[in-house]
Amino acid sequence: MRHFLVKKDRISVISHRNLALCIGIVVAVLNLVALILHFCIDKFVVNQLPWDHAYIQDFVSFIIISITILVIAIPEGLPVAVMVSLAYSVKVRSSHIHISTLCEA
Repeated sequence: MRHFLVKKDRISVISHRNLALCIGIVVAVLNLVALILHFCIDKFVVNQLPWDHAYIQDFVSFIIISITILVIAIPEGLPVAVMVSLAYSVKVRSSHIHISTLCEA
């Protein structure tokens, strides 16, 4: 499958889009971690407030923000996954056609 991704020591369009998808996932996870750390340090270390169940709503909003980043990043990688699977299936199908042609001869 390597020949689908890299040609002549250059990054192809497929690997470039996969890189964009990976960057989007990393940014979403880092964003979630940063928001949670900032919230916890601000509330519990600096202000020394006790735990309140209303803070769960803040954590849910942090998760929603990270999911939004993922939803924006996924359309970059989804067409690439479809293209790679189609290219693989065409290659497999052409090898089967070649084998069946040899069997008939």
